[in-house]
Amino acid sequence: MTIAEIKQLSHRDRLTLMEQLWESFQQDDENLTSPDWHAPIVENRLNTITDGTAEYVSLDDIRIRK
Repeated sequence: MTIAEIKQLSHRDRLTLMEQLWESFQQDDENLTSPDWHAPIVENRLNTITDGTAEYVSLDDIRIRK
């Protein structure tokens, strides 16, 4: 399915498709692996939480930044 075909779907149908995709990943999670670049990013973020330097942004602030 192409992006053009997806855009022709209603919002409801696109949400349903997205939910089905997520379910398919959850059912196949044993075969999913994170890319190599992902581990250092996660480790860095966990470290900032642990050492108290993490910065949190509210969802409202994120919406304003767009």
